[in-house]
Amino acid sequence: AVVSTQSTGAMAICGYFGYKTGQLTSPGQYTSKRAMGYTYGATDVKCALGTPSIDQCDYTDYSEAEVPCFEGEQLAVQCCNKAWNFEISELESNPKEKGDKVRGKAMCKVEAMKYGKEIDQRMISAMLLNLRPDGQTLEVVDEEGNLKVSKGYHKFRIRKDLVGSESFEDLCLICFAAVEGTNAWNFKVDEKCGLASIDEIAIGELIMKHMVR
Repeated sequence: AVVSTQSTGAMAICGYFGYKTGQLTSPGQYTSKRAMGYTYGATDVKCALGTPSIDQCDYTDYSEAEVPCFEGEQLAVQCCNKAWNFEISELESNPKEKGDKVRGKAMCKVEAMKYGKEIDQRMISAMLLNLRPDGQTLEVVDEEGNLKVSKGYHKFRIRKDLVGSESFEDLCLICFAAVEGTNAWNFKVDEKCGLASIDEIAIGELIMKHMVR
């Protein structure tokens, strides 16, 4: 079906199928050779603002259309229940104490979806941070140049020297991720964080101050 370029058409179609929201998108993935065989159902679809279902929109059955549609003129709709989701769902680490050094590996899983479609992981940069015992200082343990991305998992090497009165028990790893070219970012604190009290709001403010550009 071809709908108007306004979001009302997309919302009405998605509402018909039980979704909360949606958007118009390129039909390329639906018009490949494997998807050939679909025929036009309707054209000149017009939906009033707030229309909950495509049944309540005006449209012309394609069999009665005065103007034909050609390849490349289609529009597709992506439907979902949440327009944007960006979160770090997992953070796993296995740090080991070696004298005055900490060594090991860590990985975090970053999930990013816009209107139900996964964002290319190559658009996401991530780094492994450590919150120092003073609760006011963030340091980079491993950054993007050293990570490997596989199925949404960003993998890091833990290479940290214990300085001054720091101890292995003080280690508090944080995975930070951001979508390049946007203001979207998020973080997750390791469950094994050794600091007595963690204020995630304060950590967010530290990240805003030192990490987000």
